[in-house]
Amino acid sequence: MSSVFLVGFMGTGKSALGRDLANRLGWRFVDLDEEIVSQAGRSIPEIFEAEGEDAFREFEIQALSAQAQQEQQVVACGGGVLLRSENRSLLLKQEKVLCLVASADEIWRRISGDPNRPLLKDREAMERRLKERQPFYELFPSLDTEGRSVADLSEELLHRLDLRP
Repeated sequence: MSSVFLVGFMGTGKSALGRDLANRLGWRFVDLDEEIVSQAGRSIPEIFEAEGEDAFREFEIQALSAQAQQEQQVVACGGGVLLRSENRSLLLKQEKVLCLVASADEIWRRISGDPNRPLLKDREAMERRLKERQPFYELFPSLDTEGRSVADLSEELLHRLDLRP
């Protein structure tokens, strides 16, 4: 049985949906950012401040590679995981990857004011990053999370990915 990988921009609901889906399946939930924090021994903002984005992306490659070897888990990937070609290649080889999407307005509503998002400076910066990443997100089937409950989204995912607890 394979794992499920959720990708998409920050604030699209990867962690909330991932937790719910894993719970319904009786699988392990993995937040890739939390794995990186555990591996690095410091917060994501601290990694960015001390070592920069490149160092964070290296931690991300290692964490994703480790999770790709596991089964029966739902992995919520960070919003920038697809920036590295190694991660895109690895995820394109997985059976069950879905990209969560929402409008820029909805994303901004969900994430503005969150101090744990080191790449978020203002709305313009957020929209620029979203546009830059869009071609990578389009590599995977998508699910629009806007205006829908986590329960409804989980049910749709179970059906679309042909998974039943």
